[in-house]
Formats: sequence, structure tokens, C-alpha cells
Amino acid sequence: MENFKSRQQDLIKEQDKHQEGIKHCKKCGATLDTDDKFCPECGEKIDGEERTCRWCGQLTTKEICPECGKRVIPQICSNCNKETYFDICEHCGKTLNTVLKNFAVKEPIVVKQMSKEDAQAILREFEESETAELQHFKDKMNEHQILLAEKKFFEEREKRINETFGENPNAIKYPDPEETMFLQKAAEGIKKAALRKEKEALQEIMEKKFPGLKSPEEEHEELLQLIKQREELFNQDIAATNERLTIEITEAQERRKKELEELQRKIEEQRKRQEEIERERRRLELEAFNNRICGTYVSTHNCPCGGYNHENFQISFSKDTSGNISGKAIRKWSTDCGFADGIYAGTTYVSCFNCNFDGNIISLTESQSYFLSNPNNLTDEYFEHNFFGTLNSDGTVIHGYWFSNDHANSYFDYRKY
Repeated sequence: MENFKSRQQDLIKEQDKHQEGIKHCKKCGATLDTDDKFCPECGEKIDGEERTCRWCGQLTTKEICPECGKRVIPQICSNCNKETYFDICEHCGKTLNTVLKNFAVKEPIVVKQMSKEDAQAILREFEESETAELQHFKDKMNEHQILLAEKKFFEEREKRINETFGENPNAIKYPDPEETMFLQKAAEGIKKAALRKEKEALQEIMEKKFPGLKSPEEEHEELLQLIKQREELFNQDIAATNERLTIEITEAQERRKKELEELQRKIEEQRKRQEEIERERRRLELEAFNNRICGTYVSTHNCPCGGYNHENFQISFSKDTSGNISGKAIRKWSTDCGFADGIYAGTTYVSCFNCNFDGNIISLTESQSYFLSNPNNLTDEYFEHNFFGTLNSDGTVIHGYWFSNDHANSYFDYRKY
């Protein structure tokens, strides 16, 4: 009995040791092989330097954040040699993205005027879609911007206090990631120890209740005897099997000749079916993309005049009866907006545009526009008429740039609600 318990404990230790040697992806938790350099499930780099995305807080080893699609590692501007997280350098204005350069329009865009009724219909569509959920989303985004500003202020204040008076022993300290990881591992170790004790206790109860149970050594010996008997029976069948196989091989060769002829015919049929499948796959991919992008997106761009309380940018995509995607946009400023000396205050600009999609890359060209309100008599020169950007993997965020000829505006985020 003591040998049996000792053997059980050794097996448990071996299992625990094996489990500790298994590696898992930090991003998705998938099991990894020892020679894997990238996760086979999500593509995360193994043992790479882990960074925190400054936009959404996601931990990743990639250059581009897989959660929000923005740059995690800054690039060096070739013009001013300063670091920037954007495709257009915020220090000197140089366009760094080659795709973005190619997209810049060399010829002025001619925008047709839509009717007032069409523009009012688009405005009503956006106003009707502005549900309580959308308003809550805007409030949360505005609150998030305020909390980030407060966090930065308190961190800078704490730093100045520490530099002047020394470190405050009562200052709030954030949890240490290494300490947190250690506590998690300790908790897992305690859990495993508790499971081992449960197994031991259960084994003792089973031994007392069923004293006739065989030990692993006895079961192993019986298994060896059974294997030996099966080997003897197998050797007896070898001679008869060899003779039978000779006849079957001859018959198989004849069948093989006929099967090759049949196979050539099936290959041709399979090729035709594959072409049909490929056409259907492309159609389904296009349909899936159209279904993914359809909906209303609200800009999370924080303009200098005060953010969401003064500026309302929305884009909606819809699919017509032919399956084609069309887009509508509304750009609206409140009457107390102070951006650009207040020239946009009270303006409501409605537009339609043609859509072009290449994978997750989106380019929009304005085709019609109309001023529903224009108190300062603005012209088309005050607006960008093209958009270039990308859609994230789950179809919830579009971020990119508005263009007018060779000029690009700062980046915008549009989030689906």
C-alpha cells in the first residue's frame, strides 16, 4: 500500500512538472511549442518586449496595436528627425505613409450640390439614430478624456511634490506587475497543492472502501501478459496473411489502373468545383465585409474647441439592393464653437460620397454636398472632400485622415455604437 501511495505521488509530481514546462501565449492563452517564435493563433511575438498602447492601454509586442489599430512604437520623421505616432508628422506636417502620399489628390475635386430635401433627409436619419445608447457613449468618451487629463495633472503634481519635499510615504502606488504575477503563481501553487491533497484523501477512502483494488504494478503485469498473448496470436496469422496479401496486391494493381483513369476524370471535375467555390468565397467575403461595415460611426476626434459638446461628426454606411455600399456624412458645429476663430459656428454640412474598399483600407470621395445651415457663408474650400483610413478587425473603429487636394487634416477616429 505504501508503494502504491508513493507511486501515486510520483505521478502527480511528474504531471505538475510537465504542466509547468508548457508555454502559453500572453495575448490569447494558446498552447505553444518550444520552437514557436510567433503564436499560431493570434500572431503575437513570443518573448518579445511587451509595451502598453498609449491609446487603449492594451499590452502587446507588436508595432501596431491589435486592439485599436494605432501605432505603439513611434517612427522617426525623415524631415525633422522627431518621434511621431502618426502617419503625418505633427511637428513639421510631412506625410510619412507611402499609401497616404499616393492617395493625395493632385486635381481639385468638383463636388456636386445635392438638393436641400436630400440633405435634410440625411440629417433626420442621423438625428433619429442618436439614441440614448449613443448619447451615453458620447458622455463616456468625454468623461474618459477628462479623466485622462486629471490623471496626467495629478501624476505631474506628485512628481513635483516628490522632487521638492521627497517621496510621500502616503502617496498612492499602483500595483507592481511583477508582484501581481508572483501572487497569481502562488495562488495557482496553493490550488494545485489543495487538489493533490484531495486526490490523496480520495485514494485513501477508495482503498478503505474497496480493499481488493489492484495496485498499478499488478495492473501493469497483467497488461504485459495480455500483450504477450496477442503477439503469439499475431505470429500465427502472419503466414496466412502473407499469402492473402500476395493475391490482394495483384488484384489491387488491376484496380489501381482503373482508379487512375477514374481519378483523372474526378480531378477535372474537382478543378471546376474549386473554381466555383473560389468565386463563391470571394462573394461571401465581400458580403461579410459589407455587413461588417454597415452602420453609423461617431467621431471621437477631440477638437481644440472643446470636443463633443461643440463638434458632431458622423458617418453612416448602407447597402443598396445590388449589394453596393454607399456612404453619407454630417459635420455639425454648435453655435458657441470657438474653433478657427468661430468661423464654423452654427454650420451643418451634409455630404454623400463614393466608397472604395481594399481589404481593411477605406478611401472615400465626396460626390455631393449641401449646407443645411451656413451663417458665415463658408465655401467648399473650408472642407476636406476625401477620406483615407483603415477599419479594425471587428468592424467597430475607423481611423484615418480627411483630404483636400494635397492637404491632409489631423487624424480622426470614428467608432460604431
